[in-house]
Amino acid sequence: QCIVALCIVDLHVSHQSETSNLITSVIMTPNFSIIIPTYNHLALAQRAIDSVRSQEGVSMEIIVCDDSTDNRIEQYVMGLHDDRINYHHNRPQLGAVGNWNEGLGKVTGTYGIVLHHDEALVGNNYLAQLLHVMRQTNADIAVSEVHVMIGEKQKKRHFPSRLKRWMLHHPTTLFGLNAIGPCACVAFRCDKRQAFHEPLQWLVDVEWYYRMLRASAIVYYPTLIVESAHDHEGQISRSIHIYQAWQHDAKIIGTMHKGISLRLMLAIGKTIMTVKQQFGR
Repeated sequence: QCIVALCIVDLHVSHQSETSNLITSVIMTPNFSIIIPTYNHLALAQRAIDSVRSQEGVSMEIIVCDDSTDNRIEQYVMGLHDDRINYHHNRPQLGAVGNWNEGLGKVTGTYGIVLHHDEALVGNNYLAQLLHVMRQTNADIAVSEVHVMIGEKQKKRHFPSRLKRWMLHHPTTLFGLNAIGPCACVAFRCDKRQAFHEPLQWLVDVEWYYRMLRASAIVYYPTLIVESAHDHEGQISRSIHIYQAWQHDAKIIGTMHKGISLRLMLAIGKTIMTVKQQFGR
């Protein structure tokens, strides 16, 4: 009888422990993991971080992966005294794509976003709306819209929502034309995340979209806006030869992924890049 009683007590305690661990896990898991890779640009990093910290109605962790050569961003983050921020200063430097992957490896939330330091969430209910739509639709990925800003002016993007929605369900087309924009426009379930392919330089985001979107439940939410600052000091496109980088990446992608439609889209993309190169755009 004593043995039976002890077993019952042990089972009861074990059950309570498992239940407690489950409850703790649910409570401790943030709704969002926002990864902010940054490099040597304090003003942009401040804007990106502040746009996330101002979000209401959700729980989050903010993962700041700093590849800077100085400690200005580190000092700023430490001065915020915000327990939601996990700050990491890379030693040695990891490079742009390595820094993105460093952040992806640290997520603990249900959903994730890679928000580069020259991007910002528009409105303090961006994440709350995103959480609602992803739960409601049971989506693996939600794609929002981008406003490209050059200084204080918004660059016009003439892209029909219906066509974009179709392209998201046919992601090979993105190799012909990146209809999404920056990575911050793509929110994803963290348990389905994939790493960026580090040998790529210019098409690294598009190739990532291609892998992430295939066989995923997708929702397009064009009323949610990410602002992306262009033509600023330190922008990656200023430090590389875009056309050469595109050709370099196209060769790698051609060996990674097969298919006639993919080769066709790469050919279309090459034509578009050639035209842009010719007209200096």
